[in-house]
Amino acid sequence: MNEPHQALEPKINAMFQKIWTDLGSALAEMPRWEKGLHIFWLLGPFILLIERSPADIWLSILAIAFVVRSIVKRDGSWLNVFWVRASFLFLGVCMVSSALSVMPSYAFAEGLAWFRFPLFAMATAFWLSTDKRLLYVMLISTALGMMLMTGILIA
Repeated sequence: MNEPHQALEPKINAMFQKIWTDLGSALAEMPRWEKGLHIFWLLGPFILLIERSPADIWLSILAIAFVVRSIVKRDGSWLNVFWVRASFLFLGVCMVSSALSVMPSYAFAEGLAWFRFPLFAMATAFWLSTDKRLLYVMLISTALGMMLMTGILIA
């Protein structure tokens, strides 16, 4: 009765062992500062469990780091993608709308603050998850974070 389980266990262990060694090799190929930011990104699902403020800080740091990295490396290739351009067009519309608002400075600040979410999506799509080895670890990290949250909510 336990034979299928026993046959599956070594395969799962081997898969996780490969993902873990791939993570180590992917991180070893990066500069130190990028390695730290990628590890920070991979810890995100657990940071999301803490509270809203740490999650906002996590997301904002990665979005700002992506913009700074793009400027330093002079990498603007991601700006040629349609949805990225559409996001910046939407930001422009929001800024014009904020100028016409009853409270323009507040509306302007809120529009800029909310733009960190599309920036984070850009950072994830064009920088953080470009290596499949890291993407697999992020998927596992997200699954573990979801299981932890489910346990917390059940308790």
